[in-house]
Amino acid sequence: AMNWNQVEQVGGKVVCYGSFKLLVVDKESDLDLLCVVPKHVTREAFFKTLFELLAKKDEVSELRQLPWAFVPVIKMKYRGIEVDLTMARLMGSEIIPEDEEIFR
Repeated sequence: AMNWNQVEQVGGKVVCYGSFKLLVVDKESDLDLLCVVPKHVTREAFFKTLFELLAKKDEVSELRQLPWAFVPVIKMKYRGIEVDLTMARLMGSEIIPEDEEIFR
């Protein structure tokens, strides 16, 4: 397992988008999360390493991945909340911008 120093060295950020970000949620809504990673983190690492780490978490259930979908996604329930986790690689920078700057 990675320690926090290793995690910080790899970089990355998870940001919320979709209905939750727009404040138009109800009890049936899922949580759309975007995992923004630097260019050295591969799609394969996202769907293998992160998926394996999530599978070990007690808080995660109904874990599944759709790596070849039109929008590749890891789907799960986290503490009972439906979550869709997608990934975006920033190819031009090693530094992950602040939340609002990502969407510009």
